[in-house]
Amino acid sequence: MIPVGFQLRLLTDDLQSSPNNQDIATTAVEELSVEVMLESGEGLVWGVMPFPEEYER
Repeated sequence: MIPVGFQLRLLTDDLQSSPNNQDIATTAVEELSVEVMLESGEGLVWGVMPFPEEYER
């Protein structure tokens, strides 16, 4: 289960935010999701918060 407060966030490949780019667990849930549409050549960077133990950037 994904705990309350856990966040999934998607950014553009140049680390810019976009509308509706994140999902936050407001209750314990089995999955978080963000729907996206990409143009040819575009990319995404994803992140989660809080960071997992032993996380290194």
